[in-house]
Amino acid sequence: MAVQKVAGRKLYIGAAMPAPDDDVDAADFASQTWVEIGNTTNLGTGGDTKASITSDEIGRGRTRMAGGTKSGGTRTIVCNRNTTDAGQTAMLAAFDTGSNFAFREVYPDAPLTGSSPTGTTKYFIAEVMSATEDAANANSFATISFNLGVNSNQFVAPATSGA
Repeated sequence: MAVQKVAGRKLYIGAAMPAPDDDVDAADFASQTWVEIGNTTNLGTGGDTKASITSDEIGRGRTRMAGGTKSGGTRTIVCNRNTTDAGQTAMLAAFDTGSNFAFREVYPDAPLTGSSPTGTTKYFIAEVMSATEDAANANSFATISFNLGVNSNQFVAPATSGA
């Protein structure tokens, strides 16, 4: 995989979707209709982290460690506030429901050839946990931050040139 840039990435929200009982893949999102979340300035960090299981073993004089359950953590998405952006409006509506929603992040690495090239695409399910605005000073844009509580793995489909 080549080094990837952030500029040009796009984040989308889909419809309400229940938290899965197992890992998701691209097929789980095939029927989604997507709305781009506009004016993003930070897409946050994401990925699984394992809980730490520890046991202090007397005879070894050492703490034994193992990985436990996985957590998708919280991703903070920051946007320049745009009250007419359909994606930001959808995020605010999602926050009010308390439900999980489908998300798709598309990288700007689609091949230059092929019948229908697509960039690397990351899919996940999350609940919008907060929606906070910031108007810190006169020489800045007003922003809105959305914290996403990720409730699935983050499945990555590689870029493809199509059929």
